[in-house]
Amino acid sequence: MRLKKYVYLIFLLLLIISLSFFSGSCDKYQSESYEISAVDAKACTQIQDTVFNTVTTVNLTDFDSTWTHENVPQNVPAIIDSLKANGIVVSEGDLSTWVTTIEEEDTNYVCFQTNLSSEIFYSDQVVWLKLMDTQGEFRDIASISMPPETVGGCLNEQGNPEIRTRIGYTSPENEYLLYVINQEQTFADKDEDDDPIIVLSIQKNN
Repeated sequence: MRLKKYVYLIFLLLLIISLSFFSGSCDKYQSESYEISAVDAKACTQIQDTVFNTVTTVNLTDFDSTWTHENVPQNVPAIIDSLKANGIVVSEGDLSTWVTTIEEEDTNYVCFQTNLSSEIFYSDQVVWLKLMDTQGEFRDIASISMPPETVGGCLNEQGNPEIRTRIGYTSPENEYLLYVINQEQTFADKDEDDDPIIVLSIQKNN
């Protein structure tokens, strides 16, 4: 009996020690701070802000009846000039831009002006953002990562992520044609009466 009691006490002591160690490990893990980066936090603030720029896209055929999606690369400089003349321009700045897109079109076009050499595009919607230079060539994507800190560190009042697109580019030129391409998930949570608005924030990639 004494042996059984002794073995039981040893087992109980080891269990207490194990639980204490496990509890300490959990507390240490829970106390770790995983903070959103400064540049992503700035984009989050802009996307959530109630002060913003606005842009409304139009069909390219409204400028020139021959400008179809297929022959855009051959007409980039002229398209950019037309977009600029009509104020359909986005750039890096202190405010986000609410881009009202054409509901019937999967691809919309905006002029992107920059004096940066590298930037990150953010959006509140799942969209594909592509940069085309004035020679009609697409720029290679520099990064398309979405850090978990950014997902968890920028939530709306319902607890859903505000940043759903994060794409980085390098930009040696000053002007580009920005393709805003809707995906299957774009506007998935939009009410029927809501305008097809995509919120863009553009930040310098440090």
